[in-house]
Amino acid sequence: PVLYMHDGQNLFETLTSFAGEWEVDETLNKLAEEGYQVPIVIGIDNGGIHRTEEFTPWKHEDYPAGRGQDYMAFIVETLKPHVDSNYRTIPDRENTGIMGSSLGGLISMFGAMEYQDVFSKSGSFSPAYWINSDSLLDFIHEKGMLEVIRFYQNVGELEGAQYVDMMYQMEDSLLASGFNQVQSKVIEGGNH
Repeated sequence: PVLYMHDGQNLFETLTSFAGEWEVDETLNKLAEEGYQVPIVIGIDNGGIHRTEEFTPWKHEDYPAGRGQDYMAFIVETLKPHVDSNYRTIPDRENTGIMGSSLGGLISMFGAMEYQDVFSKSGSFSPAYWINSDSLLDFIHEKGMLEVIRFYQNVGELEGAQYVDMMYQMEDSLLASGFNQVQSKVIEGGNH
């Protein structure tokens, strides 16, 4: 199985992280020791000053033009074929997931919806849906459920009503579109 994760700088190493390491490697090792099958994690570094542009599928009046659709096309059309042809992967959609935080959570939701034939799992941690919320809600409604996808999203309690309410609004939209494997969680005392 393969999990594609955004903000690769933050996943494995404190020295390269922006706001603290996710400890993905330590977590995978611990899970493997407990007997779980763990995925290959592909950490995709963001483009630094171009991060907002890369992770937003649509334009926003206060931010650079959204190039998230191009970014996702790169993952699906270039990166995934390269990974599947060079590593021992199980390339079907049942064994392919996408995950990110903040704007990485936004692009993960978009990517899973746009490429339902590629991804069967999506994780959005502290998703910054607000930057493209209307466009994303419309997109979910228009696209609808073409394949079964497991969605997980969480926000920290201390992120405030904007994040909590938007997470539940996305959950409602997904459920109304036919997805029934949606888990949303507010982390008590959690921050962005």
